[in-house]
Amino acid sequence: MIIKTIPDHFYRVPWKTGGRDMHGADCWGFIRLVAKAVFNKDFPLLSEKYNSVENRAELETLMIKNSMQFKIVETPEPGDVILFRICGFNSHVGIMLNSNDFAHMWKGSGVCVERYTGPLWLNRVQGFYRPD
Repeated sequence: MIIKTIPDHFYRVPWKTGGRDMHGADCWGFIRLVAKAVFNKDFPLLSEKYNSVENRAELETLMIKNSMQFKIVETPEPGDVILFRICGFNSHVGIMLNSNDFAHMWKGSGVCVERYTGPLWLNRVQGFYRPD
């Protein structure tokens, strides 16, 4: 399955720290929505364990603890999670749409589809993860 973009209704999801639904989502909440609707994959909730994405160290710890539900892969496929290092922490995620493009929710910008090989993201990529 090769996907160039996400369905239009996802672009209307507003940013909301800890959000997990179409009324508002953070980066993890957003990729959970896309994973379920587009790829029929269920990702762990995580929201009950942290209260702000600004606490990057806490989010990184949760992602590490939940990594047993994901396996690291060399080559991304549609539906894989891409993990980024932001401000020194592995604290931002997106979902791969194809071998180059990922969708993510970014505070202040909302929903974006971008190439992970672009200058803003390439040096921040920490890995690709596939649900086990």
